[in-house]
Amino acid sequence: MDVRTDIRVDGTSRMSLTHFATGAGHALGETYRELVPHERIRYTDTFDDPKLPGKMETTVILR
Repeated sequence: MDVRTDIRVDGTSRMSLTHFATGAGHALGETYRELVPHERIRYTDTFDDPKLPGKMETTVILR
């Protein structure tokens, strides 16, 4: 797995994942949309593969 991260609002993260059994790989990028210290992280994920279209939005609430 290769990871590059710039954690700030509108910063990005790139990841490359490899399935150990098949050797197939997927790359995806994240964009940080909201960072509230000690409260919340919101980001979107987008896969590079055109067979995996669209964006996923994730919100992590810290307690």
